[in-house]
Amino acid sequence: SHRRLRFLLQLLDDSGRLYSIHKRTGDVGWSKKLGALAAASPAYEDGTVYVVLLQRAKEGRGSDIGRVAALDGRTGKVRWSRELASRSESSPLILGDTLYFGSENGTVYAMNARNGSVRWRFRADGAVKGGLALADGRLYFGDYGGRAYAIRASNGGLVWKKGTSGGRLGLSGGNFYSTPA
Repeated sequence: SHRRLRFLLQLLDDSGRLYSIHKRTGDVGWSKKLGALAAASPAYEDGTVYVVLLQRAKEGRGSDIGRVAALDGRTGKVRWSRELASRSESSPLILGDTLYFGSENGTVYAMNARNGSVRWRFRADGAVKGGLALADGRLYFGDYGGRAYAIRASNGGLVWKKGTSGGRLGLSGGNFYSTPA
């Protein structure tokens, strides 16, 4: 069954609709409306597509919320879906059975990719809008307050945090919106 998936690609539009598209023909195999707004790329691993969404709060709720979901890449069936305390436009990163991404309230999540349970959280000083990069067991990212971070992928422990103004990075101030290379 995974052999057939290599001919599909998944693409998330800004209105929160995920499309499964045949790579050779461009034909849409399925599409599913998952939320009201999206600004992140999906991730794919072992037959599952992972998406992070921005969503508007329901009537009577305060601030906007986010959502993360896992779908069967072949059928589009939702395997699990979790509401987040804050909106997210951070593209998810999948490694093994762990899904990593950030959110606008500064939370970086490590979730069990099989069921969506939270393994750990790290709280940055500013919004984490870009994706996370992984190297040598560390996650690297910047926040919207101009700080760069390295945290342990295993437990979210801080390795280092540096500001761009007057810090050893030698950069002038600015907000990080991109994913580190």
